[in-house]
Amino acid sequence: MRFHDRADFSADKPTCSMLLAVWGVTPEEATVLANLPQTVLVHASDEQRDHDTSSYSSVSAVFRQHLKNNETLAYLLDNSMKSKQRVHWIPAGYGNFKVMPAFQQSFSSRGLLWSWMGSVVDKPERYQMVELMRSADAEIMDKGLLLVFDVMGGQGSKSPTDYSPILYDTKFVPLPAGTSPEHFRVWETLEAGCIPIVLKQHTEPDAVLWPLAALNFKYITLEEWSKLPQLLATLQQSGQSRFDDWQAHNNRKWAAVKEIISDTVAEQVCKAASKAGLVESKVLGTARLRNHGDH
Repeated sequence: MRFHDRADFSADKPTCSMLLAVWGVTPEEATVLANLPQTVLVHASDEQRDHDTSSYSSVSAVFRQHLKNNETLAYLLDNSMKSKQRVHWIPAGYGNFKVMPAFQQSFSSRGLLWSWMGSVVDKPERYQMVELMRSADAEIMDKGLLLVFDVMGGQGSKSPTDYSPILYDTKFVPLPAGTSPEHFRVWETLEAGCIPIVLKQHTEPDAVLWPLAALNFKYITLEEWSKLPQLLATLQQSGQSRFDDWQAHNNRKWAAVKEIISDTVAEQVCKAASKAGLVESKVLGTARLRNHGDH
C-alpha cells in the first residue's frame, strides 16, 4: 500500500492507497475515493470540525486529527469496537527523535516551572494568556520561558529541533487554544512528560479536548486564564512531589494510547490491502486501555 502524495493521487487512480488529506478531501479526490473502497484516509487540519466528511463512507477506514465526536474514541476504550469502527480519532504533533533525550527527566528534576512557545496572531485565547503572563510577577516569569513569534515557521519561531528540548525540561505547560483548543502542543506536552494546564470548558464531553478526560490523563484545569499566574505561584511554593506520580501515570497512558493507535493503523492498512487482493489480512495483537475509571 502506497502513502499517496496529493499531487498524483487523482491522476494515478491507485488500486489500494493511503491518502493524507490536509484541509479536507478535494472534489477530484472524492470522485476517485467513491470508486476506491480500499483506501485508508488520514484527515488532518479540520480544526473547526466543518470539513465535508461525506467521503468517509467510501473508504475502508479514516484516521482524523481533530475529534469529530466521542464515537471516534471508542476503539481506544473498548477492544470490541476495533473491528466495527470506521472513523478513528488520532492525536498529532511534531517530534524530533534526534534531539529527544534517551531517558525522560523526572518531573521534580526539571529546570523550568513552566514554558509556552507559539504564535498569537488571530488567536485571541493565546493572546489573552500571553498578556496576562507578561504582567505576572517577575519571580514567576523568571521560573519559566515565554517565547512569542508572529507565525509558525516565521522569524523568531522555534522548530521542533529547538522546542523539543525545552519541553523535556519543563514541568507545566499552559495550553490556550490556537485555531482550535486541540493543537499539536497538547500531545507534544504528553510526549515530553509535562503536565498540561487547560481550560475546563475544553475538556467537557463533546469538546475537542475530551480525550484528555476520557482517556484518564492527569492535567490541571482552570476556569479562565486570568487564574494562571496565581496557579503557577502556588505550584512554585507548594510541594510538587505528587506530580512525579502524575507524570508516571500519564507516561503509562500515553504509551498505551500510541500502541493501540499503531496497531489499529497497521490492522486497517492490512485489511484494505487484503480487500484489494494484495496481501493476506493479518490481525495484530495489541494492549488495550481499561475503562474511563482506570487509575
